[in-house]
Amino acid sequence: MKEPLLFKTIDEYDPKARFHMPSHNGKNISPLYASAKYDITELSFSDNLQAPCGVIADAEKKMARAVGAERTLFFTAGATSAIFTAILTASYYVDDFCVMGTVHSSVINALEVLKLNYYKEPKKQGKQALILTSPDYYGVVADIENLKKLYPEALLIVDEAHGAHFPYSSLLPQSAVKYADMAVQSMHKTMPVYTGGALLNVKEEYYLKAVESRRKLHTSSPSYLIMASMDKARADFEENGERYYLEIKEKISALRLPNGFSVVKNDDFSRLVIAVPDHTTGYAVANAAQEKGIYFEMADSKRLVAIVTPFNVDELGYLQTLEAPTPKKISLASLLGTTAKNDLILYPPGAVLIKKGEIIDETTLKVLEKEKDRIIGLWT
Repeated sequence: MKEPLLFKTIDEYDPKARFHMPSHNGKNISPLYASAKYDITELSFSDNLQAPCGVIADAEKKMARAVGAERTLFFTAGATSAIFTAILTASYYVDDFCVMGTVHSSVINALEVLKLNYYKEPKKQGKQALILTSPDYYGVVADIENLKKLYPEALLIVDEAHGAHFPYSSLLPQSAVKYADMAVQSMHKTMPVYTGGALLNVKEEYYLKAVESRRKLHTSSPSYLIMASMDKARADFEENGERYYLEIKEKISALRLPNGFSVVKNDDFSRLVIAVPDHTTGYAVANAAQEKGIYFEMADSKRLVAIVTPFNVDELGYLQTLEAPTPKKISLASLLGTTAKNDLILYPPGAVLIKKGEIIDETTLKVLEKEKDRIIGLWT
């Protein structure tokens, strides 16, 4: 039941000649192409994501059982494409959408591209879909069960992008899949999956429309390399998830940070949030850490965020070397007309405010001054 059949099928493909796309032809041309063997296309044995009935369908069914979903759809273009699909699917059943709290920019983009009505507060009546994010970037989980009780008639969509690992250990929070009508998970964020691997978990009643919506929105050239890694990671975590996260929890509990640093309590211990000393900033600490070769998922004015997995848990000791430099005092006003040294991202919701190399104009500067504690990437 747990065998990663999709991965096994691709792994066993060893032809004498490949005259099909992609045109690296499976050759390990350089280190960049080390996984080229697994990067195939729709062939007689490899099924088709647009209309799965073979190994992809089998892999999706195994995934659904693993995460506790009635149905699961694969995506290789990230959680963004899954969110677009969820919203398009919901549009067949509801008249309006309620965006609750801060959400990823892809949610707003989907609603605007699809020209759908949305608002901030749930209505007492009418056919509506509620959209929210859980967990957030700091590992805090919303009370999805209670929300479903409060609005039983609403169609509930949960962006659980950062909680794809939840179903694989009893030590982790309950996945939103149990209560949501549709739950999006981004496997590559917390599991050993190539970038772009995501899931849309749906209730049975919405499945056919979800498949139809995916067909309209997803590329017709999905990455088999990504799908195979999703299938392989699922099988691995089904077998070893409890052991993996027990080890992670024990090693995080044993971690001793330098004076002034502390772990911020949240719902997902594997999302390690670290508060920095008062005299410094998360940006300054992260920049100093990078000079030592230590990279974090993100930093803000007061915190660092580290995603801890079974594959980096033995590197937690490097966090004992964190330093708290005094940040350079740079007036934000002095940035007017300068070139951004990094991408500047407004989080939440995760929207790129300005790209690295772009000029900071007066409009952008006003946002920086107003939202400086929410800007990821400031080099001050």
